[in-house]
Amino acid sequence: MRARRCHRPALAPLSSLTSRGVIDRVGPEVTTLKPGDKVVVSFQIACGTCEYCKKKWSSMCDRTNNSSMMASMYGHRDAGFFGYGHLTGGWPGGQAEYVRVPFGEVNCLKVPEGVTGESGSTSSVEYLLTGR
Repeated sequence: MRARRCHRPALAPLSSLTSRGVIDRVGPEVTTLKPGDKVVVSFQIACGTCEYCKKKWSSMCDRTNNSSMMASMYGHRDAGFFGYGHLTGGWPGGQAEYVRVPFGEVNCLKVPEGVTGESGSTSSVEYLLTGR
C-alpha cells in the first residue's frame, strides 16, 4: 500500500488505530483489491480464518502474532499489531511511505466512492472501522 501524502511524508493517521493509503500492488491471492484503491488499515492485524476471527474477535487472532514472550507472560497472545514491537508480532509500524499489509483482503477496508478529502473523510472512515 502506498501512503497518501498529507502534512508529513508518512501515512496520515486517522486516529492512533488506523492508517490510510492507496494500494500500490497486490499479491497473487488478493482478488478484491487492486492498485489505485483507497483503503484504511487498522493497526490490529487479523487473518480472517482462525476461530477468533470467525467469531469477529479479530483482536485475539492467533495467526498474526507468534510472540512466545507474550504467551509466557500472559498465558495467551493477542493479535499482531503494526508498530508495537516483538511482543505483538514484530510487525513494522503503519506510519511509513510503504506498508506491507498481511492478509490484505481482511485488513484493508476500501474507502467508498464519494468519500473525499484529507480531513473530510476522517469521520466517515472512522465510522466504517469502529461504528462510532
